[in-house]
Amino acid sequence: MIGRSDYRICFLALAFIQAGCNPLLEKKELKKLNPTDFVFPGSLQEVRGAAMIELGKMEEFDLYSAEFPSLPFDTTSIFELPGNSQDLYVRYADYYVSRNGFNKSFIYPRNDYIASYQLHFTSIDSSKTRIAIVTHKPRIILGKAFLPSGPHFVRVPKYADVAPSTIEEYQILYKLGKAMNLHMPEVLYPE
Repeated sequence: MIGRSDYRICFLALAFIQAGCNPLLEKKELKKLNPTDFVFPGSLQEVRGAAMIELGKMEEFDLYSAEFPSLPFDTTSIFELPGNSQDLYVRYADYYVSRNGFNKSFIYPRNDYIASYQLHFTSIDSSKTRIAIVTHKPRIILGKAFLPSGPHFVRVPKYADVAPSTIEEYQILYKLGKAMNLHMPEVLYPE
């Protein structure tokens, strides 16, 4: 015969499983999207060089370009595409994430956010270069899987694909602009 305490245990177990499987998402709206490209003064090589220096200072990112001898598996095909040989690619650095965790999402404030960014350089003329930020694999972390998985038998993160917010993209452009002493509009955030 099933006792009252058995029902409580079953109820608690189901509630725990439900909480791990269906997290509640709180979403904030961005009233106006940030720009994801900007025209910088300078030749392509000057702007790209300045971007490499500034991105190299940002400890949260690992920086990659076609010149690097070892590229992560998710970047090799990007640089092989026509017109992308001068592009840069940044993604969150493993050591930074292990110390600080992922960045919180501005759109989903209860969730961590992870993405990689391609900086696509286009020469407009000898004195102007456009940088367009292309976001790759924008995801939020919903929590951890209910059961551990191999090979290390740990609970791995559960991800959900999301649309790029334009906030993180423009933050990169804004930091590059500040480093080049440019006056740029402020980054827009949700209220």
